[in-house]
Amino acid sequence: MLGKMAAAVTTFACLVVLSNLQAYEATEVLRSRVNGIVHGTVYLNPKRPVPKEYKQITWRFNDTQKILIKKRTQTTESYPNDYFRSKLRYYKNHTLEIKQLEKQDSGTYRMQVEDSQSQETNELFQLDVYDPIPKPSVNITTRVNEDGWCNVTLECIVAATQVTYRWYRDEKDLVGENSSTLDQGWL
Repeated sequence: MLGKMAAAVTTFACLVVLSNLQAYEATEVLRSRVNGIVHGTVYLNPKRPVPKEYKQITWRFNDTQKILIKKRTQTTESYPNDYFRSKLRYYKNHTLEIKQLEKQDSGTYRMQVEDSQSQETNELFQLDVYDPIPKPSVNITTRVNEDGWCNVTLECIVAATQVTYRWYRDEKDLVGENSSTLDQGWL
């Protein structure tokens, strides 16, 4: 009798753990990173499917401001935030377009979907808006050694601050080469 009771308690404990895992998985939040440039446009495209019978979709900025509300029963969406009203466009596939980006648009965007059973799912987008970088120029210096080797130094010049450099050779990233100059040798 004691063995059956222990087995029942163990089974119950396993079911509780499994139900907690399922609840955790249902509330797990996906996060996507999106980069944009000042005066440009970005698209926040959800990866999670939206149920056909959803009640409402709410987009928020930094969790403090509602910027768009779409109710399934209404043909148009509402824009409760004046700043975002002229910057947003909502598509039938639930993608949110943000245009005329400014640096202050950087932050977290949350798409909150309430389904027909009032269960909510969330998807987060981290948007980082950068100043556009002017077109770079490259200075090339070559030196031929007596042993037949050719040394080439490339220097990238950009009229901007806080620039990250990445060099590629034959469409392959030269990992670790991240300064404004690159020295390479060829035979």
